[in-house]
Amino acid sequence: MRRPPFSIQNHPAMSALATGPRPSLPSAWMPSSFDQAFEQVKQLAADFKANEQFYLSPLYQEAEARRDFIDKFLIALGWDVNHDTQKNPYEQEVKVERKEHGVSQRRADYAFYTAPNFRDVKFHIEAKKPFAGIATPDNYF
Repeated sequence: MRRPPFSIQNHPAMSALATGPRPSLPSAWMPSSFDQAFEQVKQLAADFKANEQFYLSPLYQEAEARRDFIDKFLIALGWDVNHDTQKNPYEQEVKVERKEHGVSQRRADYAFYTAPNFRDVKFHIEAKKPFAGIATPDNYF
């Protein structure tokens, strides 16, 4: 028996996302459906493209990239980056590294956890400011 081609819109998790109960968040960026999340990500790409020259300049810093694009991208994907609903610090799915005295603690910028195990990190994201020469061997690790 042939399987139908995979479609993210037909995936059971996506239908649950689109129709299941979602907590109401004060954040206007929290998507309520796959289509809304897709539109938010498209808008982020358009915003970047509109001011690409500035975003690729040395004036634009990593902290700005996190605030302007990365946090919004993760929120559009459904992650509670700002802890709008997950108030308990021991049960938050995203931990964001904070700089202390302007110095990094040499950890990844974002650590992601999933319920019910909020002790073990599932994956990390390291933020970087955008720059034109990212596809060089020196920038892989």
